[in-house]
Amino acid sequence: LFSGGVSLPSSALTRRFAVFSANLSELGVDLSQLGTFKPGGLGQCSNDIAELYLDGRPLTLARYPNLNRVTGDPEWMQVERVWRDNASYSFGLRRTRGLSSWRTRAWEREADVWWHGYWSVDWADSYVRASAFDPWALEVSVDDSTPPVYGIKPQARVALVNAASELDAEGEFYIDRDSGMLSFMPFADSDLDTLTLSLSSSCVVCVSGTEHLHLRDVDIAYGRGTLLEATSVAHLTLGPNLDIYGGSQSGVSLVGSDSVLVNSSVHDVGCSGVSIVGGDRPTLTASGLELSHLTMTRTARLSRTFTPALRW
Repeated sequence: LFSGGVSLPSSALTRRFAVFSANLSELGVDLSQLGTFKPGGLGQCSNDIAELYLDGRPLTLARYPNLNRVTGDPEWMQVERVWRDNASYSFGLRRTRGLSSWRTRAWEREADVWWHGYWSVDWADSYVRASAFDPWALEVSVDDSTPPVYGIKPQARVALVNAASELDAEGEFYIDRDSGMLSFMPFADSDLDTLTLSLSSSCVVCVSGTEHLHLRDVDIAYGRGTLLEATSVAHLTLGPNLDIYGGSQSGVSLVGSDSVLVNSSVHDVGCSGVSIVGGDRPTLTASGLELSHLTMTRTARLSRTFTPALRW
């Protein structure tokens, strides 16, 4: 296993009801490696957050609404009204039964709340940070430094993310980036001895300017950046039996010529599964890049649009 993460001992966990906790600082984790949300633009893979994994499965950062219990797909709130003050956006949420005053007042006390949404069209999503929130009127002011992609329209689908008060479902986690306190609710069938936190902000396996390399029969996992990055390479053979998973950004970036990625799997990544770049259009020079017998599942977990499983 090539890993960009750190294993967390189950012996360091404390439990209160269904929530397990650990102090990452006491476990030697550098809190500057936890990363932060970044808004990004259309198709940009700018996620830079440490994530938690159990049995190789990613936990979901605490959010509202929760993921659908049956399908695991995201559920959403809806924007009811929108207004602007110069360049600043604000929006009001459609009131529903779940938006009780005790819940929304807890949101007001959150330290670093973000909103994920399809703000204007259903083919473009992005994250924005809230600069203010009115828990009674359900009105959100968007930080000017994180404008939404294509503005905001009524009926847009949105969700609250990175909220400690919403840690209430199996498979969710939250990290207090100031204190280093990690809290999570494990999957019912998970092994706590497999708890892993992704930390590396660079690629886990980085190859540059290399020729005639053969990499096979290994797992590459747990990073905040791209997991396998090969740049300006030639005559590489990647695979068989590479298992690439557990990244906040993309699984594989392959830039070069006459190289293959074969009989391998990419799954549970935040953006694209595999991206390849090669060849030259003006001269019609072929790249010689080949992908064969790949399995790609559960890609685009965090940036959900314009981050296809296969990009070229």
